Amino acid sequence: AQARQACKNCHADIVAALQGSEHGNVDCASCHVQAVGAYQFTFWGPGKSEGQPNTYTKHKEYYGVRSQPTLIKHPDRGVWVPLKPYPMGVLNIKKDVAASGLMTRAIKGTAVAGNTAIGEPESFMVARSGADVNDMYIINGTFPGFKNNKILAWIQMDKMSHALGKARECASCHASHEQKATSWYTYNNMNDVQKPFSGSYTLTANKNGLFFTNFISESPLPVKGQDRESFAPYLQDSTIWNVQGIDFSIPFDKKRYDSAQGEHAVLYARIHSLKQKYKKDQKVLARIERIKIILPHSRQKALEMLGGL
Repeated sequence: AQARQACKNCHADIVAALQGSEHGNVDCASCHVQAVGAYQFTFWGPGKSEGQPNTYTKHKEYYGVRSQPTLIKHPDRGVWVPLKPYPMGVLNIKKDVAASGLMTRAIKGTAVAGNTAIGEPESFMVARSGADVNDMYIINGTFPGFKNNKILAWIQMDKMSHALGKARECASCHASHEQKATSWYTYNNMNDVQKPFSGSYTLTANKNGLFFTNFISESPLPVKGQDRESFAPYLQDSTIWNVQGIDFSIPFDKKRYDSAQGEHAVLYARIHSLKQKYKKDQKVLARIERIKIILPHSRQKALEMLGGL
């Protein structure tokens, strides 16, 4: 709600058009964020931190690009938000941890000591409900079969809200109930490898769950004393990050979508015709261009605006 309010500061007519439209429960960033960068994996395992050996070194330098976010319906607010689900794991876990469902990063009421020297009270409460946050996660559980005891595997799901730009194509959401995205990365931590190595994988979200497949990777060459499992456990077993039993599909009616696409095409044709008719009238042309922008947000509102010409 706060993010849409921020969009309203510059795009009040578009935000107004969205109210009550077929995209009224879709976060603006869901359409206006496309490729996303930064981490494509993060693991904690043996390695060096600050030049010293550490059982739980953070291996995060899997920098790359995800072709597009995955849209997931917020369990508390019912709004479709763009997330980047990616595998995370901690090695050397000795106790079992149970799997979870889709979780928001809520915080139970916690007392925090204040810094009175800067005017804070002696203590204050910090709390976040599920509705207050957009970041999510899924705990897959603990898995044996690794040299460093068990691995605790989970999926971090950061909400994408930056690098807003041209909207993604309608077909990227409505050509299929299934969502697919590709991650490609290069790992370049010289504490772990003698030279960088690159790879990619596919993320599929559908009615059956969330699946990481098609792992393709150059063979890493670890530095002396390091084991590739410590920084790349997915090369040992990538299936432990797959989630089953949660519906991540995008619901839509194909007949309705096909009909809407046809209606959109007709309206775009009318808009093009009007632009030719009023090509010498800059004031009217500006109105027509605005209608063209409103159309993918709300067909009904665009029709109303066309009626005024």
